[in-house]
Amino acid sequence: MNDADWLRLDAQLCFRLYAASRAVTRCYQPLLAGLGLTYPQYLVMLVLWEADDLTVKAIGERLSLDSGTLTPLLKRLEQAGLLRRERRAGNEREVRIVLSEAGRDLREQAKSVPPGLMAAMGLSLEEIGALRGLLDKLLAHAGRRKAELPRVGMNSDPRLIDSNRKRLAPGRSGFMPDGDFDRRRCRASSPTCNTTYPDGVGPRVGINSDLPGPAASAPYPPSLSARSPAPRPPPPSPRTRRAPASAPACGTSAPGRPAW
Repeated sequence: MNDADWLRLDAQLCFRLYAASRAVTRCYQPLLAGLGLTYPQYLVMLVLWEADDLTVKAIGERLSLDSGTLTPLLKRLEQAGLLRRERRAGNEREVRIVLSEAGRDLREQAKSVPPGLMAAMGLSLEEIGALRGLLDKLLAHAGRRKAELPRVGMNSDPRLIDSNRKRLAPGRSGFMPDGDFDRRRCRASSPTCNTTYPDGVGPRVGINSDLPGPAASAPYPPSLSARSPAPRPPPPSPRTRRAPASAPACGTSAPGRPAW
């Protein structure tokens, strides 16, 4: 297979996995409709049917779900009366999930789901076992390789992320999130960063660093945190209203003007 063939859709294993996952989920819909469960809720119930009285963290680790995704599922199952969320006296911060009586009884009704799914997929037990083994191998290997894969894209340069993995302020590659200049990052990306600047900031680093002329060497303005507050102007003095001159009486003249 040449390089061009690798970019054909039919050559992608990921697309087959994605399409197969959606197809299997659609096969579950009529089987779970009688139980009143969605597919994600069914997965939560499978975990609790294996081991009851688990923490939210333990369920999330088993299903590879974060708390933001798992919490709404648990709330809806609790509203359906299938489980309870409890806080123990020993550790009130920890929420434990316990099946209700209705949740335990639902397990008997769910025993018809696996045979129905096997018939819908058209696979034998041996084929399902072989496929499960290959997928387990893929998941285990991909999980180990995830941390080793290089970053690709705008943030692939490690100089754009500090040791605490805090992203830089938008549009200012040499600045920390709080606006302070990181001279170590600048020195790594620009050999001219050792120059001392009057404002103590440094040269421009980033997408505009290669511009010709003064704009390329012009330093950024000092960070807002380093600036001293500008003195406030004195309050304006209150304007003195002049009293209006009284009009001269009829038959008289104003001072300095003749009477007619």
